[in-house]
Amino acid sequence: GDETAASLQLNNVVVPFAPTTIDIGDIKTWQGIESSSGLTAGTIRNVRFLKPAEHHHEGQREAHIVMGLDSREQANKIIQAGVIIEGKELQAWKELPDATRCVKCSVLPHDHDAKDCPNTTKCG
Repeated sequence: GDETAASLQLNNVVVPFAPTTIDIGDIKTWQGIESSSGLTAGTIRNVRFLKPAEHHHEGQREAHIVMGLDSREQANKIIQAGVIIEGKELQAWKELPDATRCVKCSVLPHDHDAKDCPNTTKCG
């Protein structure tokens, strides 16, 4: 059957200092993480480096990754208990959206539109 948009909503967690040697595009890697971390099989639906691999420094051995899970409960389990990647126990936290700011005055948090901005224009 067709999947609804709600079923595709992923719960993203950031895992800092993951080994850069992992193959984030290989589903077997995801299955290994699920198995070693006591997660439900098939719950990891997406893994990516927070910063693209081509921007890693030569010889870099660790990097932050973002894991998309299809279960809020499994994401919370990782946040509370950690995750094991290539035998390394790592902590995780919920991925938060970048803060938005007014494009005219750069005020945080974004509580108005540029057309309604009461402040003077700032560069940068």
